Amino acid sequence: MKKLDRKFVNKVVQIAKEAGLIVMQIYNKPFTFQRKRDSSPVTKADLLSEKFISSSLQKLTTKIPVIAEESFSIKKNSRQLKKTFWLVDPLDGTKEFISKNGQFTINIGLIKNGKPIFGVIHAPAKRSTFFGLVKEKSAYQNSGRSFKKMTVRKKIKSGPMFALSRSHGKGKKLKSFLSKVKSYKKIEMGSSLKFCLVASGRADIYPRFSPTMEWDTAAGQAILEAAGGQVTDIKGKKLSYGKKGYKNPHFIASSGRRK
Repeated sequence: MKKLDRKFVNKVVQIAKEAGLIVMQIYNKPFTFQRKRDSSPVTKADLLSEKFISSSLQKLTTKIPVIAEESFSIKKNSRQLKKTFWLVDPLDGTKEFISKNGQFTINIGLIKNGKPIFGVIHAPAKRSTFFGLVKEKSAYQNSGRSFKKMTVRKKIKSGPMFALSRSHGKGKKLKSFLSKVKSYKKIEMGSSLKFCLVASGRADIYPRFSPTMEWDTAAGQAILEAAGGQVTDIKGKKLSYGKKGYKNPHFIASSGRRK
């Protein structure tokens, strides 16, 4: 595998941004969508973005396989993975894309030995890009043409700020979880942008008690861990990757232990 240096990182960030341009060409015009077998929506933007990202990553890292949402939903590829592989969600937040609220992202995560080591999240409608290198403990978000480092918020003066799913922010388990907190505020957001809210210190906790897949969380987990946070299941165990079927358990993404 190529070294995760600045040149490599910039190339992956550029791939995400170019995929964003493809997505926005469709977003800015009238479009239709279809339903997949699981009843979730899919658009032409999902398919074209995935085709571009997958081919670009395969050229960049010829020996690293790419697992992407739409191709998996069609082929149900269950082959044995190598220790290192890419996880791609070419359009995370398709419902947000369809409703045209701008809260959708392109997610690219790199996995090694079951752990995310590098992630890029690009929100084209918001012109926002985030990336994180876990080993280096370095997470960044764009500020104009440059990037600035970001870290989680470790101290809370009042009640915690929750980042909740705009489309999946209800349910008995979530209601029960929130009922145990005396005072809190909340931000409702679509797609993997919730991870970015926690990573940048704008929110403290993102609880998820509805279904997600590994490509939904890989990039976000890498960015959050690089910013000093953590993503665990409800028992406190870190999420792992390369599981059969690529399904995640319920999880809590947070800024980590309080000081």
